[in-house]
Amino acid sequence: MGFWVSNQRALWEKEKLSDERKARLDALGFVWDALASQWEEGFEHLQAFIKDNGHCRIPGKYKSSDGYPLGSWVNGQRTRIKSVSAKRKSRLEGIGFLWDGFTIIWEEGFGHLQAFVRDNGHCRVPSVYNSPDGYRVGQWVATQRRRQKKLSAERKARLDVLGFVWDARELRWEDGFARLNEYNRKCGDCMVPALYKSSDGYPLGQWVTVQRTKQETLSSERKARLDALGFVWGASDLQWEEGFEHLKEFEAKHGHCRVPQSYKSSDGFRLGAWLHRQRQIENIRPQQKTKLETLGVVWDPFALKWEEAFGRTHEFAKENGHCNIIAAYKTADGYGLGMWVRKQRAAKDKMGSSATLRGAARLGLEN
Repeated sequence: MGFWVSNQRALWEKEKLSDERKARLDALGFVWDALASQWEEGFEHLQAFIKDNGHCRIPGKYKSSDGYPLGSWVNGQRTRIKSVSAKRKSRLEGIGFLWDGFTIIWEEGFGHLQAFVRDNGHCRVPSVYNSPDGYRVGQWVATQRRRQKKLSAERKARLDVLGFVWDARELRWEDGFARLNEYNRKCGDCMVPALYKSSDGYPLGQWVTVQRTKQETLSSERKARLDALGFVWGASDLQWEEGFEHLKEFEAKHGHCRVPQSYKSSDGFRLGAWLHRQRQIENIRPQQKTKLETLGVVWDPFALKWEEAFGRTHEFAKENGHCNIIAAYKTADGYGLGMWVRKQRAAKDKMGSSATLRGAARLGLEN
């Protein structure tokens, strides 16, 4: 069949085909110019690609879903630009076709950057980042920074609209801040351990330490942004916040702040010793004192001991339904609770706190 069709075209070109046969072939939609037919096929595939993808940046090896080598066809139009008819040029340019290879490369990178911004909400592309299809977006972005002075005003403006960061140092700071912001969102604070690394290996703890050492040279804008996250600038403040976080965990678990002096948290933090130091500090900061008192910390060591015994008595009452504790009774850990209860009964008339009396009454110690 292919040979017969080719033969009809040859007869037509030599004007040896009768008008009657030519008319019958025309009625079937016969294509007399094979090259024109091939061009139209490529153009149709190009239109379909633009409709599906919204651009005309076609990789050289790209093939359509039906196997058509569209990338090869597109490259062919560019290499034969001088011989492409004005009509075909107009049709190609009408759908956004780009003739300049360098422009195509730039537009391809810009398209990948747009996709990154759409997916991540920012333009801080890591230098080693590759898009899902393998395109080296990070490398392309780095190239734009290096060629900043050579870029056209139009391209600079398009990058600026995306929030492009031209200063690599600023980019590194923004990268660290973004990770700190994420840490704060997950953990509720900015107390990042010095050796802490993000899940992707980023040394966030090191970045945080650098911000503290550069506190005096940081811009007021960056300081304000860090302060808004609750950033802790001093090492001593950091240690205090660490202790307070452990105390909050203890209180949430046990329902009180009566931490034994020898107590250590599950991660080895000496919480008992830390809390003991807070009670010994004469000029503790008002803000820190308020936070501790709000959590339920008792400052007077004698009151603390009383509160500890009261808590044990309360536990006994919950478990047994009464407070009839004999003088010889000791708790499982050896605490002489019976003797304490006996002393409270004996000192009932000397108790100066009405609140304490009410607490004793609730437990039945007035009997």
